[in-house]
Amino acid sequence: MSQQMRQKKRQAQRKKILMLCLIFLAIIAFGFIIHIRRSATGLLEQSSYVDTISSEVYFFKHSDYIEINNFRSADLTSSEGSKVNGYSPLTKKKMTVSGDYLSAQISTINQILKNKDYLHYDQIVDQIENNFKGLDKLTSQMSSEQEKKKTYLVNASAYFGMNRKELIAKRRQLKKIQNKKHRKIVLSDLSMLSSGYVYGTVNPMEKVVTENVLPYIDSGFLNSIQKIDQQDENALKVVDNDHLYAAFTVNSNTVVQNEDEVKKLKKKVIGTTTQKKDVAYYNKLVKRVDLLWQYPQISIVKNNKKYNCYVVNIMKSGNKKIVVVMFKDYVSVFANDNILKTDVNVQSFNSYEVPKSAVTTQGNNQYLTLLQKGYFRRKVKVKVSRYDGRKAILAVADNPDLSSNAMYCVYP
Repeated sequence: MSQQMRQKKRQAQRKKILMLCLIFLAIIAFGFIIHIRRSATGLLEQSSYVDTISSEVYFFKHSDYIEINNFRSADLTSSEGSKVNGYSPLTKKKMTVSGDYLSAQISTINQILKNKDYLHYDQIVDQIENNFKGLDKLTSQMSSEQEKKKTYLVNASAYFGMNRKELIAKRRQLKKIQNKKHRKIVLSDLSMLSSGYVYGTVNPMEKVVTENVLPYIDSGFLNSIQKIDQQDENALKVVDNDHLYAAFTVNSNTVVQNEDEVKKLKKKVIGTTTQKKDVAYYNKLVKRVDLLWQYPQISIVKNNKKYNCYVVNIMKSGNKKIVVVMFKDYVSVFANDNILKTDVNVQSFNSYEVPKSAVTTQGNNQYLTLLQKGYFRRKVKVKVSRYDGRKAILAVADNPDLSSNAMYCVYP
C-alpha cells in the first residue's frame, strides 16, 4: 500500500472518530438542555390559598345582666347556655333584684346625664384605657373616690350610645323594678333582652366589653382590656342569640379578605368610612341582614373548627388595623367567650403559586414569562397578592391573562 493511501486511511479514521465525538457531545448537550429546560420551567395550577394569622379575638356581646339577692346558677330553671325567651320564669322560685345593684345603675345614669357624658362617650373609653390600667378588682387599699370612679366606668359601659331621652327612659324602667320587691324573674318584666342564652355569672370584663362600646374602640383600648378582671360574680346574664360582634388586630401591612370592598360597602350603607357614625352603622347591620350578606367572609378557629363570620369594618389604629366581624351563625359557640387566642383565616382565594424567581420586575410592573409551544416566550403582566417565603401568590381573579397548565419560566 502506497504512502498516499495510508495517509488517506488515517485521515478517514480521524474524521470518523471526530464525528463520533461530536455526536457524543451533541447527545450530552441535548440532555443537558432538556434537564435545564425542565428545571427552569413550571406549569400553572390552581389551588386554594389560605392566609392564617394568630391573634387575640375580643367578643363584644349584646347582653344584659342583673344582680339578684342570694342568686346562684343552680337557681336557674334551664342549664347555662340554654336559649330562653322573654316570658318564661328563669328561676325556680320568686326572688328579689338587688337594691344595691339598682341604686348603682340609677346613680350611673344620673352621673352620665349630669356630666353630659352622652355627648362624648369616646372620652370615657379613653379613661378606661389610660387611667385605670385594666380595671382590676376593687380593693380595700383604694380610696373612696377611686372606687367610685372605677365603679362608674364599669357601669357606664352598659349605656354607651344612648342619648339623653333613652337614658331617662332606662332610668324610669330601673326605678319601676326598684319599687317591686319579691317577683318572678322574667326577662320582659325586668326590661331585659327578649331572648338569648342564659348564664348564672358575669365578670367585670363582660360589663365593660360590650356591643355598646364597640363604636369607640382603638388598638390601645384592646390592649388595655386584656388586664380587666375576669373573676365571675353571681348574676343573671342573657346574651343575645341573634348576632355577635368580635374584633381583633393585625399588622398594618396584612391584607384582609376584600378589605377595599368592605370600605366601599360601609360608605354605601352609612355615608362614611370613619368611626363618626359607627353606632348607627352597627345597629343598621343588625337590623338589615340583606345588607350584611353582601360583606366578605373570613373564618375564626375554635377547638380546631372553623366558623365563618362577616367582615364589616377595618380601621387603622397606630401601626395596626382593627378588624371587626359579625357572627350571624355559631353565636352559641362564642356566647360565653371574652378573649380567645386563636387562628384567624384572614384571606382565602383561588390562586396560582409560583417560585418567587419566576416573577420579574420592570419599572412598577411585574411579569411572568410564559412559554408557548415550549420555545416562544411571552411576558404577561401579573398582580402578586403576596410573597409567602420563596413563593409568589397570584390570585386567579386578579390575573385573567393566566390559565391553568400554561408553562412559565423560572429564573435562577
